[in-house]
Amino acid sequence: MSKQTNTRNKELAMIHIACKDLNLDEDTYRMVIRNVGKISSGSSADLSAAGRARVLAHFKSKGWKPHPGGTKRRSAHKAAGMASDAKVRLIRHIWIAMADAGEVKARSESGLRAWVRSASRHYHPSGIGYSAPEFLPNSVADKLIEQLKNWAKRCDITIR
Repeated sequence: MSKQTNTRNKELAMIHIACKDLNLDEDTYRMVIRNVGKISSGSSADLSAAGRARVLAHFKSKGWKPHPGGTKRRSAHKAAGMASDAKVRLIRHIWIAMADAGEVKARSESGLRAWVRSASRHYHPSGIGYSAPEFLPNSVADKLIEQLKNWAKRCDITIR
């Protein structure tokens, strides 16, 4: 994907997010696209780069604030009982420390996911294990963190 296409897609995504955050109905949204974006179709896909910039500036003037990288928004919508972002980061941190010490062969995300699936089989309702740290219930994340800490301790690896 070219840089220009990537920028266009990000701007279009921001327009749609702003529309949702500002609770605009379909007719109002299309009117803003037509009038502020200066196009006749009312479709954001037809906006030029200047039109997208005008629409985003208009939404900002109405009080919309972009979410940096989307991370805050995603964590706010995490299902109750799921592992916190801090616990997921801790699992990754310990995993990488173990890999750097040579105790883990696959330092990659796929290696971590394979270990999580294997280590969480006992705790999964179907016995198949959870596919990634992000999908772990809070209680299972705690157990896997303890498993990783104990493993590191047995290998004389200090986790900071």
